[in-house]
Amino acid sequence: MYSDMGKPKTKLFFVLFVLVLCMRTATGTPALHFTVSEVGRRITISDSGQFGPSHHTSVPWSFRCIANLVDMYSRSDFLAEFRLAIRFPRFGYIKTSFGDLIGDARIRALMEGGFRLDMDRTLEIRELVARPIAIDGKSGGFITIGTNSQLPISAHLFLQTPLSETSRVGVTGAVFEFPLRKGIVRTALALVRERPEDRDSWVVRYHHEPIGTGLVGYWSWVGTCLLPRLQGSLHAGLLHRVVYDRLLGFGSSTVVLLELEQGQWAFSFKRLDIDAFAGSVGSVSTSTEDSPQQELSFSAGFEGTRMRFDMSLHDKRWRPTVFAGASQRRTVSASTEVGYHADSWDGGISLDSTYRWNRSGTRSRTHTVTVKYKCLVRGIHLSCEPEISVGKKLSLDGSYALEKSIPGFGTVRAELVHTAWKAEVEVSFRARLSVGVLEFSLGGSGEVSVKYSIVPKG
Repeated sequence: MYSDMGKPKTKLFFVLFVLVLCMRTATGTPALHFTVSEVGRRITISDSGQFGPSHHTSVPWSFRCIANLVDMYSRSDFLAEFRLAIRFPRFGYIKTSFGDLIGDARIRALMEGGFRLDMDRTLEIRELVARPIAIDGKSGGFITIGTNSQLPISAHLFLQTPLSETSRVGVTGAVFEFPLRKGIVRTALALVRERPEDRDSWVVRYHHEPIGTGLVGYWSWVGTCLLPRLQGSLHAGLLHRVVYDRLLGFGSSTVVLLELEQGQWAFSFKRLDIDAFAGSVGSVSTSTEDSPQQELSFSAGFEGTRMRFDMSLHDKRWRPTVFAGASQRRTVSASTEVGYHADSWDGGISLDSTYRWNRSGTRSRTHTVTVKYKCLVRGIHLSCEPEISVGKKLSLDGSYALEKSIPGFGTVRAELVHTAWKAEVEVSFRARLSVGVLEFSLGGSGEVSVKYSIVPKG
């Protein structure tokens, strides 16, 4: 199971060295997590600290680092993420970090393309959100430099660094943020360059081709307006994304978002228009062969003291495709859920319906009914969610769980999940120890996982 362990041992020595160094110098909260399962093991260390001018420096600065040693499925990876912030009196914080930026909504709008286009809905300026990335992985990490400045504009520069020979795409770009009285404006631009040998073929895939060599950029606005007469607020957003690829030409996508909150009611509307070419960057491109062209969604919800109600409607239209067969042309999904909260139990029922119009002229529909019920009986938490689906076939799925907290011992949980094909039982245990947390789980297929976390108090 643990092949090629010489390299992981060297990495483990480096991880422990970083951990000792961090705990020796930091004034923050170092932590250690150790997980062992049937398929491998994971060791995670993290630390953070903040220093003032009195700590051997003339300016205040802070840092955060996370390191992971993962040995899973006969493959070993070392994941790392690092952040350093230095405060200057005139410019505010200058921040630099290393890691994976795909988890940040501002970067996803550049990298992932129009098929999953969304916008950052926050109204404040903040640093780019980096996650740990595999040093031996197939994709490159990102080095970022940004400001949380006292000036009217904030800039974040990022550079994708190839960490292995398989990294075929390089990305360099910037994100600018302009705060306004009623929201915030964001603009972003990235230069994408692919290795020449990767585009030597005359065959160009259809619509979901990633950006090879070219430019991608967008501008967006999000804001909130108070509505005193309605005793509520309106949150709105608009994002327009334009791409240019050396081989595929221009493409654009637009997303519009409206959210209204009024007392116990909430409404939302979203429209997404996707151009014929709205590709993403490199390895994060979607692999769907039948690409959407327009999406409309509407939802309404009510949350009272006892009652709750949710309703949603989703309409997705698909572009013409060169692929034959009964590929879908349009899908309409509707969902309704009603729930009730009592002092000792909580329950609800939901109905989901999906209608499909196929290019072959055929139609199909599926209806699903789900019942949810949770209660507390003699200190035992019980929950059950049976689900009945009616379409071309009738299927009965569901999940049932019970959880018991034992004082001085821990929490025991057992869960049964069954589908039309099989049923699995999972048993887990969680205990809070004096120096950490111990978690144990036994899966339905026989897999065993043990996780022990050391998090110092304070």
